[in-house]
Amino acid sequence: MSTTPHPKKAQVLDDLIAVCVSHGLTDEVTGEIVGTSSRTVRRRRNEPAIAEKVAELVSQRVAAVELELSDLGSSAVRVFQEAMDPDNEMGHRLAGANSTMRHLNAARSTADLELRVEELEAVLKRAEPALARLAELEQAMGQDR
Repeated sequence: MSTTPHPKKAQVLDDLIAVCVSHGLTDEVTGEIVGTSSRTVRRRRNEPAIAEKVAELVSQRVAAVELELSDLGSSAVRVFQEAMDPDNEMGHRLAGANSTMRHLNAARSTADLELRVEELEAVLKRAEPALARLAELEQAMGQDR
């Protein structure tokens, strides 16, 4: 009798492990939920298919949070606008303007940084074949010595 789980059961266990890990649960807690040891969870979550599933689930959760924050962003802008209403005291208007400028600068800096990182990633991607060839040549030279 084989101790290997049925393929469908194994897939369900792998999916459960991916969900638990993507929510930040420890291997021990995940093992308790799934009904296996923490060692098995650790081994399984490091397998490429499960690691990819975890990354996908985390990405989906991040996208959902970003959407919620985007919705809140519109409300925040209205609060800044209300704070700077000409009928408000000058102190409130200045505080609103100061906060608006601080957040605008932070958003611009973040956008600029993201663009620069994307550009660097593109350069590295284009350089991958040359770097791989260089590593091959270095290895070949090392073997010739």
